[in-house]
Amino acid sequence: MDMLTHALRGGTHALQRMAILGCNNENEWYMIHENIIRKSSTKYTAPSTNYGLIISLQLLRGEMEQIRRENPLIFNRGVAITRKLGFPDVIMPGDIRNDLYLTLDRGEFERGGKSVQKNIEVTVYVLYADGEILKVVKLPIPIDRFRGSHLRFEFRHCSTKDKGEKKLFGFAFTPLMREDGTTLSDESHELYIYKWKAHPDRVMDILGRLRHVSGEEIVKVSGTLGILPGHAGFLQDILDTLFSILDDNTDKYGPLVFQSLVFIINLLRDSKYYHFRPVMDTYIQKHFAGALAYKELIRCLKWYMDRSAEVVRQDHIQEAMRALEYLFKFIVQSRILYSRATCGMEEDQFRSSIQELFQSIRFVLSLDSRSSETLIFTQVRVGRALGKLSMVNDMIRMKC
Repeated sequence: MDMLTHALRGGTHALQRMAILGCNNENEWYMIHENIIRKSSTKYTAPSTNYGLIISLQLLRGEMEQIRRENPLIFNRGVAITRKLGFPDVIMPGDIRNDLYLTLDRGEFERGGKSVQKNIEVTVYVLYADGEILKVVKLPIPIDRFRGSHLRFEFRHCSTKDKGEKKLFGFAFTPLMREDGTTLSDESHELYIYKWKAHPDRVMDILGRLRHVSGEEIVKVSGTLGILPGHAGFLQDILDTLFSILDDNTDKYGPLVFQSLVFIINLLRDSKYYHFRPVMDTYIQKHFAGALAYKELIRCLKWYMDRSAEVVRQDHIQEAMRALEYLFKFIVQSRILYSRATCGMEEDQFRSSIQELFQSIRFVLSLDSRSSETLIFTQVRVGRALGKLSMVNDMIRMKC
């Protein structure tokens, strides 16, 4: 007689010992449930006969309030109350239920040169707007906390060979509520996984060295920066790394990432590398995943503009103006990605930041440059760049 049948027939307590099983071959870990069901005993083993879980089942009959009063010892131990999946036939007034059930369907990850797929551990968190973190899969979230809250998924490599702390290699996120007040729709959602960079202690050195690397190495030689994989698509690897660094710590690395991006964009203006411009366009449209990058790019551009009247040497400002066309392409695509992921959240803030940026541009063009030849060149750079911004109207009309 199984434990459930015993409890249903009036037994006070039903106890069941459950063995803890391990997979013999790490590569077959994802199949362990099927192997246990099929009783393929060569595929799994119990670490020890002393290992196991004791499960206790007790059937309590009656209304919930009555059960609580009659069994105080049970409910004083922090027992989780799990309600029946679905709604009752009659919903009484005041019966509020706001449960969100999350199913992790599947994931696609690079093998990293291995012949088999890696074992991946996924941790799910709820991040409330006030910073509180709830680590769950069933999400009993109060209605008043949905707005501003996000689901965060952290991905770690699992290996029997690595006995230390599991290494975080990526994360994904999605808001629980759209800007119009509707919740996450009941359907499948495909999330981007953002890479977590390695060698954090070398980031400042890497960004500093990038702007001193020759053009041939930027477009042809990978691995120079120490963190880029050695395979084709070198320009894409460098750009991916830059935006990964930007996502990691915008306040610390934002200006350096901006300067590095300006350097690469202007490098492709050289006649020797002009044929790489389609590579950059393809990257922006099909591979770029910096959904938050537009905020820092706008901020850095505005900072450069606002300093035009204060500095004597304006080489760095003029370089940024030469790169303005592609900087705006990155801004536009970044905002499109963010808008798609959040269904238009922070639209007002985005429009406001764009308006402030163009006010700064107008400020530069309105400066009296008769006594400053360098300022004249800056204004010329700005004017030429604005003439190429055919995407500005698309940006202003952008919708979710």
